[in-house]
Order: sequence, then C-alpha cells, then structure tokens
Amino acid sequence: MREQEAFLHLIFQCFWPFRFPYPAYSWEAFPTNEVFYPLAPLLEQPDSDMQDTLMSIFAELPTLDDADILEHLLPVTLQWSQHTDVERRRRVASLLARMNMGSAQEALGRLQVDTDPLVRESAKSAAVYARRA
Repeated sequence: MREQEAFLHLIFQCFWPFRFPYPAYSWEAFPTNEVFYPLAPLLEQPDSDMQDTLMSIFAELPTLDDADILEHLLPVTLQWSQHTDVERRRRVASLLARMNMGSAQEALGRLQVDTDPLVRESAKSAAVYARRA
C-alpha cells in the first residue's frame, strides 16, 4: 500500500509539466493508461484526499474504458455523481462522459439536469466534448 501511495504522489507531481495554460510537454508525450493501472485499486481506500487526487489524475486520461481502471473508477464516479458536494458532482462529469458504460451515461444525463447551474453546465460541456471525440 505504501508503495502505491508513493507512486500516486510521484505521478501527481509529474502532471505539472502538462498543465494548462503553459504546458512544458505536449499530450502526445503523456504516458499510456497502462501506467496508471496500479493506482486504480487505491480508489477503494476510504481516504477522501487520496480519492480526490486520483480523480484528478484519471480526469487527465484520454479514455477511461480500460477494464483495469473502470472496475475501480466506475463505482466512485457513480457515488460522486450523487454526492451532496456540488464540486464533486461538477468534477465527475468529464470522467463519466469518457466511460462507455450505460450507468455512467445515465449518471451524466442526471447531472445535465442537476439543480446546480455549474454542475449542469459542466455535464453538458462534457457530453458535447465526448460526442466530438
């Protein structure tokens, strides 16, 4: 577990060269999804800070349909889509939009009619972006 946590911290720190608006590297240099497989089981830990960090990492991946990631990510994204915290509901929309699972698409649909306008806008933008990709 400690090794995975150290790996998580290292990967998160490595994201800074890719950050908008002044990325040091292009997204073509970004590692493949397989690099992140060892982190996915950490989503099951009852540590909200770790989940938050992992969600930020997985939000950067171009696709989220890898079974090794989806198995652990889908339950958390579905929980976040119904969370009382508006920020979690807003952030999870982009993740749900990149999952080709019925339950993820249903959750994204619910977020598009959420009571909070920021959540609705985020979900609608994510859905449009996913359709273009």
